[in-house]
Amino acid sequence: MIRGLFACIVLAGVLLSPAAAAVRPEAMVLRQTDVPHGFWREDNASGWLPLPETVRGGPYGYVTLFHAVFRDVSPPYWRTITSTVLVFRRVDGASRFLERETRRLMDVSARARRVTIGAGGWVSTAPDPSPSSTVVAWREGRVLGLVVCERLRRCEATALALARTQQRRMTAAIR
Repeated sequence: MIRGLFACIVLAGVLLSPAAAAVRPEAMVLRQTDVPHGFWREDNASGWLPLPETVRGGPYGYVTLFHAVFRDVSPPYWRTITSTVLVFRRVDGASRFLERETRRLMDVSARARRVTIGAGGWVSTAPDPSPSSTVVAWREGRVLGLVVCERLRRCEATALALARTQQRRMTAAIR
């Protein structure tokens, strides 16, 4: 009886706490139903990224990372979609990390530009031979979202559409 009561209290605390929802990055990444037909989740390349103690925290308060990798291996070459969520302890850590990466990217890529996804969103498409690679990054509170599409036709349009889907998942999971 006491165990059941304790379990109910813990479960209620987890379900009702907005902070608890914010720390479930596996619920914020793209799912199989979100990606184009022909892509399959590669389970051995997806999941939590374990962090050594020297990296955990750091100057930005980095907590954890979860990513899902989807591949289409049909000829002539493999295509990849990666959906990533990085969680920070505080909003200012995520914001400073995104600002640093944005400045670094804007310095090296003439094809990088800001987009209206979350806070501080940007997109960069590499000028590789067709098809190209695209990275979209943004922040939602203390969570950083990242979608990378490699070797897809209409790569930038696909990456932006998937980033908006992931953004909706992040917003719903955080609230």
